[in-house]
Amino acid sequence: MKEVGTTVYLSTKLNPGHFHGRGGTTIILPVLARDEEPQPSTQESMFNFVRLSEGGKPNVPGFMRSEAEVICTLANLVLGTQPVDWLKLTEAKEVRKIIAQAIPGWEAIANIEEQGEFTVTGRVFHEAKFNTASGKAQMHVTPIPKFDNNALRLITLRSEGQFNSVVCEDHDIYRGMPHRHCLLIAAEDCKRMDLKDGEKVRVIGEAGALNNIEIVYGEIKTGTVAMFYPESNVLIKARIDPRSKTPSF
Repeated sequence: MKEVGTTVYLSTKLNPGHFHGRGGTTIILPVLARDEEPQPSTQESMFNFVRLSEGGKPNVPGFMRSEAEVICTLANLVLGTQPVDWLKLTEAKEVRKIIAQAIPGWEAIANIEEQGEFTVTGRVFHEAKFNTASGKAQMHVTPIPKFDNNALRLITLRSEGQFNSVVCEDHDIYRGMPHRHCLLIAAEDCKRMDLKDGEKVRVIGEAGALNNIEIVYGEIKTGTVAMFYPESNVLIKARIDPRSKTPSF
C-alpha cells in the first residue's frame, strides 16, 4: 500500500485504516452515513425486500455531503456534463431510474417512492419450481476436507460491535469475549488440552501465529474455535476460490 501514490477515502468516521498502510498522499473526504442523508435512499433487506428510507439529518450540520454528491461533483468538475449529466445524478431518484432500466428484476425501483417496497424478481420462491431446465433445484455435493483430530478448526468472525472491518467496540457482548485478542473455545476442549479460562496462549495457524491470545470458555462446538477478523487473518493462507475469486478469509 505504501507504493500507492495517492489514496482517497470517502469516510463516515475516522478509523485506523486512515493512518496505517498509507501511500504517498492520503486525502480523507468526510461523507454522510446512509441514515444521515436527507434524501430517501434504498436498501435491500436479508429477506429480499428493497425498502425506501425516510431520509435523515446530518450529525454534523453545515458542510457534510453524501457519497453521491462528492463523486458526482468531482466528475462534473473534471468531465463536464457530456455524455453524462453528473449533477443530475446527485438526486437519488434519478439514479434509481437508471437502475430500473439497467438491471433485470429491479424495474420496480423506479416507482418505489409510491409503493414503498418491493421484492427483486426471481428471488422469492413460494413453490418448489426453479428456473432450471428440469424445473427442479440443482444440488451439489461439497467434499468435506479431512481434518487432523488433534488440531482445532478455526472460524473467523466479526464481533457484535463491528461493521465489516471497522471495529466500534473491543468487547463482544453476545459471546462474552472481553476484547479482540481472544480465542472462543469449548470447555470440553480446554479440559482435554489442559487450558484454563483467561489463560494467555500462542495460537498457530497454517500461515502464521499470534501471541498473548486469551482463552475464553464459550458456547461453541467441540473441535472448533473462533477468533475475530481481520486480526486472525494472519493465521490463514489466502486461498482463492477458483470461481468467485473469494479469499478463504
